[in-house]
Amino acid sequence: MDKLKSEKITYIKILVTFLVVIAHSTRMYTGYGAINGYEVNEVLKFITEFIYGFHMPLFIALSGFVFAMCIDMNKYKDNKKFIINKIKRLLVPYFLFGFLYVAPVMVILNITNDSYFMYCLKGIILGQNSRHLWFLTTLFLIFMLSIFLRPRNLKSSLLTIGICGILLVLSKFVHISIISNFFGYIIFFYIGYFLSMLYRMYDNKKAKMAITISLTIVYCICFMFDIPETILKLIGVFFGFFILLCLPIVKNKLFNIFKEYSMGIYLFHPMIIYVLYYLLIDFNFNPYIQSITIAIISIIISMIFTYILKKLNLNFVLGEK
Repeated sequence: MDKLKSEKITYIKILVTFLVVIAHSTRMYTGYGAINGYEVNEVLKFITEFIYGFHMPLFIALSGFVFAMCIDMNKYKDNKKFIINKIKRLLVPYFLFGFLYVAPVMVILNITNDSYFMYCLKGIILGQNSRHLWFLTTLFLIFMLSIFLRPRNLKSSLLTIGICGILLVLSKFVHISIISNFFGYIIFFYIGYFLSMLYRMYDNKKAKMAITISLTIVYCICFMFDIPETILKLIGVFFGFFILLCLPIVKNKLFNIFKEYSMGIYLFHPMIIYVLYYLLIDFNFNPYIQSITIAIISIIISMIFTYILKKLNLNFVLGEK
């Protein structure tokens, strides 16, 4: 795997993780956050919806990008090992965090009307309300399909994207969350797969700048005119990928730390945000200061929790070896 290419994708993943944290923090001021009682702030609502337009599709696309790089290296030939690896990486943290972390917080904070047992059954096992953990089950199902669907060139990858487009349309008629998410997001995985094949063609600086500026303009126009969410996400994944690809890698100690702790930040941060907003509901803090402060605190606490798990050799909880 090309080292620079790998580091660049890792850097983008870290940046997208921070965007996820920011959007989850500002979401409380949109009128549809998990903790009720906060007044809508139009600026923070705009920021939240702008980020939501591309952050999770881009996360899925990056997974497809990395998967394509691994295929190029002739990895994942043993399907049995591949399946076991993805169970450990995705399903183990899904159920452990779902039962032991998400469910208790949801019940204690009265975000759900279900009992702990019923939330575990409906929310986690049936996947009806798994919060941010939906990403893990969706990615797992996508990887299971990828065992049989591995495009070998640009033409076949475009054909695959077309097939996934059909599944995207079908997702609108499926009312089972796990399946609808799988159908709705698999196209982004193979867009990432396709982008990996195009990566070497993207070295020209003038072409890079022209594509990035064009995508930024198109995405902003589409966002301002409130086009359908699905189309916005399709445009947004290219916008997010190319705009972040242009950023120079700031490789230092923080880069290495965030690289090691990014999965832990993703898994831990939402419930920390819920708890902080729940505790501060009666205080009249400035929404801008509160949202950014809570975002930073949630990252720090998430890293502390992740550090503790690693020190206790409980890396498997995070889906790591």
